[in-house]
Amino acid sequence: KHLHIFLAPLNVLFSRRPKALGAALPMVSKGQPVNFEDPDEDDVLGVGKIEDFTWKGLLDFTTCTECGRCQSQCPAWNTGKPLSPKLVIMDLRDHLIAKAPYLIGGQEAPEEGTIDFAATGDGHSHNGHGGVPESGFGRVPGSGPEQAARPLVGTAEAGGVIDPDVLWSCTTCGACVEQCPVDIEHVDHIVDM
Repeated sequence: KHLHIFLAPLNVLFSRRPKALGAALPMVSKGQPVNFEDPDEDDVLGVGKIEDFTWKGLLDFTTCTECGRCQSQCPAWNTGKPLSPKLVIMDLRDHLIAKAPYLIGGQEAPEEGTIDFAATGDGHSHNGHGGVPESGFGRVPGSGPEQAARPLVGTAEAGGVIDPDVLWSCTTCGACVEQCPVDIEHVDHIVDM
């Protein structure tokens, strides 16, 4: 719960300077910028799973203080769209922590798509009043195998960690980045996904 106390100074130290919301970062694959004139056949464009994020992205996810300043300033959230920058970071953090034992502990990960999320009733936590639920499109919290087996981007029926509607609601205005007290770069991660 208090991990951010130790990681926030590191996140601020390694944030993009002088302006966190400068030009979009170049697209990289296997640590190298993608050559769009002649891309390799095995180049991965964007982020398709949690381990594709950069070390700075993973640091961002674990640094969130859950203060909600990003959400309160987000024009998408304030106009009833399903995007909550805070929940995006928290959901990515939960997914990272759930998948960590399989990534660094040598355990065999549950295969993506092996759990029928529609049958379990997990997914969007709508409040029954239409529109955006109070918690946005929050997913199943926790760090069990059901969390690790989720695809990174997908609908509630597919059990995705982040819903495509959430990503496409982002206007890339950067209000979340400007408001974040620990210099999390939400827009970079949303654009990557």
